[in-house]
Amino acid sequence: MDQRIFTLLEKVNQKNIELKLHKLTNFHTRHSKSTHINEASEWILNELKGLGYVDVTYNRFNETIDNEELELRNIVDLLHN
Repeated sequence: MDQRIFTLLEKVNQKNIELKLHKLTNFHTRHSKSTHINEASEWILNELKGLGYVDVTYNRFNETIDNEELELRNIVDLLHN
């Protein structure tokens, strides 16, 4: 088995999943108009890079919500996009 895959599989356990979910849910509200939305996306992007996803980045776009122009972003994997 590829060592990278084996290393990733070792991280999959109940405690680690609970810790990651707890961290994500501890970000303040993450709705599109939240000032905290970018903190959560930065954490997710860094978590993915830490797992070896080197081609992840942001797809930025503008959206108008309740007559307010917002710059939003999705996390994408360029290799698998």
